[in-house]
Amino acid sequence: MAHKLSDHFSYDEMKCRGKICKCGRADMDPEFMKFIEEVRNTYGRPMYLSSAFRCDEHNATVSKFPNGPHTYQQNGSLAADILVSGQNAMDLYAAAKAVGAHGIGVSQKGPHKDRFIHIDIVGDRTTTWSY
Repeated sequence: MAHKLSDHFSYDEMKCRGKICKCGRADMDPEFMKFIEEVRNTYGRPMYLSSAFRCDEHNATVSKFPNGPHTYQQNGSLAADILVSGQNAMDLYAAAKAVGAHGIGVSQKGPHKDRFIHIDIVGDRTTTWSY
């Protein structure tokens, strides 16, 4: 049985997916894990993650923000990217907003398998952006 970090999310889902570093860490902030569980319960269906925790080495290869929300903050990562498209993306966006996401990034261009919604609980800002 997979090691669970919460009711719906396993260690493997949250771990760093760096191809070079291969650290396999899943340093997730406990408050973010409560938050993403609440989003999942509000959304009411499975959420498939493409990215959650990123070590500094992996983050440097995929992001222009060295201390971004996916990296280790005070208690771990405060963000996840969820693979979703179409009406499901709109439903996830609504659930994340209802639960109190601070940041929601929307990427709905290109092949459906590559579309995602980023959600985070960083800082006091509330903002939405598109990629």
